[in-house]
Amino acid sequence: MGSNDWLMPAFGKDIAMRKCTAKTYRRRATDRGWETLEISGLFHQFAPSYDEYEAGPGNKTVAIVEDDDGQVWECSVETVKFHEPI
Repeated sequence: MGSNDWLMPAFGKDIAMRKCTAKTYRRRATDRGWETLEISGLFHQFAPSYDEYEAGPGNKTVAIVEDDDGQVWECSVETVKFHEPI
C-alpha cells in the first residue's frame, strides 16, 4: 500500500473523501431542547435513515460526515457544502 491508501474505488475510479461543511442537530443537556451544529470535515457517503412518527417510520437520506476530531455525524443532505471540486 502506498501513500494513497485513503483513496477508495467508486464507479471504476479512485475518489478521495471530500472536505465539506454540513449541519446536524444535537440535544442540549440543559433543557433537552435541540441545537444546530455546523460540522467541518470529510464527507464519507449518503445513506438511508428514518424518523419515527405516530403513523410509522418516515424514510430519508442523510450524509455521513467525519469532523476534524474524528467524530462521525449524520447530517441533513440539503446542508452539505463541498469545498473542492471532484
